[in-house]
Parts: sequence; C-alpha cells; structure tokens
Amino acid sequence: MHKVPKHINAVSAFIKNEKDEVLLVKVQWRKDTWEMPGGQVELGEPLDQAVAREVLEETGIHIKPVGITGVYYNSAKQILSVVFKAAYISGDQISA
Repeated sequence: MHKVPKHINAVSAFIKNEKDEVLLVKVQWRKDTWEMPGGQVELGEPLDQAVAREVLEETGIHIKPVGITGVYYNSAKQILSVVFKAAYISGDQISA
C-alpha cells in the first residue's frame, strides 16, 4: 500500500557573487519579502538536481551545489527544507 508523504521536501540555494552579495528573489505573493531561490522537490528528484532546476527556473542562471548549509523543518506547514551553498556557473540573472 502506497502512503502519501507526511511532509513536503523543499530546497533553496545560498549564492554569493565576487562582491559577497547574496542572490535573492522577490516573493510574488508578498511584495515586501525577498528570499533565496528555491522550491518544492518533485517526486523522485534528487535534491541537488531540484535546487539547480529551481534556481534556473526562478533566476535564469545555472548553478552547482557545493554543500549544504542547513536542514530545517517547519512543523506547522510540514515542510522539510534543505539549503544548499551553490556556485554560479553561467547565465544571466533575470532582472526585476
């Protein structure tokens, strides 16, 4: 019998440039909020591929995950979130 997962898996990326500036994206549903790019992991998708896909979708840049900076759990929303440290590879950032 297949059981539905009890939590959502999410990923995000901590990306700095040569000036030590961190890449953030504006949250569309809250105009006053900025956060690291990321999103939900698809069923069966490896976490490192999920974060690369989400960053590309949200920013237009290619990254390489190089480590994990933290794992967090929001029990109220039942979200398990993995934050990756990532290196910029290529692409142009989408401007707001």
